[in-house]
Amino acid sequence: MSRLLSISTSCDVSRDHAENTRNHQEMLDKLNAAIAEDGWPGVSILDFYLCRGAFAVIQIVPGNQVLTLEYLRRFKEERRQASMHAPQEPEQRALFN
Repeated sequence: MSRLLSISTSCDVSRDHAENTRNHQEMLDKLNAAIAEDGWPGVSILDFYLCRGAFAVIQIVPGNQVLTLEYLRRFKEERRQASMHAPQEPEQRALFN
């Protein structure tokens, strides 16, 4: 039985694509080591976002996916697609002119 209910961590974001990929892979490697030690069967990504444009933050819980860069990319793309198709907030108007 696992001891951890969820894990959140972050990595630096770089403008250089290769460095950014390395940073993300290192973050995933550390997470994979932690979940293996805790006995998780796999993961589900709950959240992934940028913080102040300098850090990529991820939150995972036990699930059935293998935590890879490809899974992270799919998660980000699905979230992007969902936000593009989400209903837009109605324009706010002043109560008094």
